[in-house]
Amino acid sequence: QRLIDLYASQITPLFGNRFAAGEMPKLDIKREDEIGQLSASFNLMVEAVNKRDEALKALAIKDGLTGLYNYRHFIETLDKEVKKSSRFGRPLSLLMMDIDHFKNYNDVNGHMQGSVALKKMADVFLRSIREVDIAARYGGEEFVVILPETKLEDAMTVAERVRMKVEKEEFPGEESQPNGSLTISIGVASFPDAATEAAHLIEAADMALYKAKSLGRNRVCSVYS
Repeated sequence: QRLIDLYASQITPLFGNRFAAGEMPKLDIKREDEIGQLSASFNLMVEAVNKRDEALKALAIKDGLTGLYNYRHFIETLDKEVKKSSRFGRPLSLLMMDIDHFKNYNDVNGHMQGSVALKKMADVFLRSIREVDIAARYGGEEFVVILPETKLEDAMTVAERVRMKVEKEEFPGEESQPNGSLTISIGVASFPDAATEAAHLIEAADMALYKAKSLGRNRVCSVYS
């Protein structure tokens, strides 16, 4: 109770607006007496609460299996990025990726091994893109990557690099796959060439992915090539 009373007496005049908004600022009281000790203890509690809140926020936007961003966060982020690109007249590209014959991989190796493969696949994606790019699990064995300020030609280069790294990566049990290894197909679409809205950009990338699948898989396609 004394900690609460101390915090209330200090927080109101100094951080009233931030406290009302739900923040918990630390107290800056450097004293050697009991008040100083109480302040230090309260700051430790505030730090613990803030770390817990950060962890909860991360859980809310991350996919539990792969650690990539989840579908909801992807949709929200893509909408923001498209609007930003439109406002500043900058390009934006989207990769939509699907693991080839993943049902066969699961059937032969089991779903537990399939989950391991998904995690490893996500790691390959993260090692293949920039820090500013946003990788997410779209659903099942489908993944997406948002490439800010990236035109189609450069996005195709990135996609091919990702495809090749996945093809070279070793996955346990991949010899059971129809082509002898675990591979991905990638569809690429860019703003504003293929679409000027987030939903339409997803549709364009999905069409390009379908094209890559229909042409034999393990390849990169755009709606134009």
